Amino acid sequence: MKSTMPLFQSRVHCTMNSPPVTGALLGSGTDGENYPQVYADHARARVGRLLERREWDPYTLSLGGYTLSLDYIGWRKLRVSFTAVRQTSRLTDVATDLSSLLTYVATDLSSLLTYVATDLSSLLTYVATDLTSLLTDVSTNLTSLLTDVATNLTSLLTDVSTNHISLLTDVATDLISLLTDYLKQSITPCYQDGTKVFMASCDKMVKCWDLGSNQTVQVAQHDAPVKTCHWVKGPAYSCLMTGSWDKTLKFWDTRSPAPMMTINLPERVYCADVVTAQTA
Repeated sequence: MKSTMPLFQSRVHCTMNSPPVTGALLGSGTDGENYPQVYADHARARVGRLLERREWDPYTLSLGGYTLSLDYIGWRKLRVSFTAVRQTSRLTDVATDLSSLLTYVATDLSSLLTYVATDLSSLLTYVATDLTSLLTDVSTNLTSLLTDVATNLTSLLTDVSTNHISLLTDVATDLISLLTDYLKQSITPCYQDGTKVFMASCDKMVKCWDLGSNQTVQVAQHDAPVKTCHWVKGPAYSCLMTGSWDKTLKFWDTRSPAPMMTINLPERVYCADVVTAQTA
């Protein structure tokens, strides 16, 4: 690196009046190195003092982007050496740019986080609003549905109850009418296993009323009004016994129109009973 003598002499003059700087030398300035040399006689003419044979402490000063170091190594020569230490301006620029970049990144990151937080808050508010609206609609619809079901169920139960009452009334009416018709002529009924009713009547017939099918069928016949009927159940057989004012006692297999047995009596039958005797 080249420089003119006045510049160095001026710099040397300024440096010589500076306080000593401690630390290692920044350069030796020996022969053969690419450092400018300033001889003692030129320097002595400019600085106005005699350079003696002694060593001075190194001095430094800033020269542009470099550091200038002065070192006295002999009474005949004064070497001025330039040592490139660092580009402080560039480091400052880098530091400034880095600080600016970090500030920019921090600002952008803060802005981004604020934006994300705002959007997230807005999204959560929107979701909460929609969820509340949805739950309100579901609750309203469910309440309406339950009300409709309850109303329809009440109506259905009312209709069923009404229909059942009507049906029971009709059955009762028909039963009363049927019984009335038979009882007008009936003398006495008897039962078979709780499923059939045998009715003896003044029309000379004995009829069987099947409670399951609600049907009646004639099962016995006399020549006079029938006064009594009984269901006889023995260990080996069962039959229907009828007594009539025609002075006969007849035993019937209800599956046959003819009596199983007829007993002629001297007088009309007014009443009768059946006692089942068990023999040893």
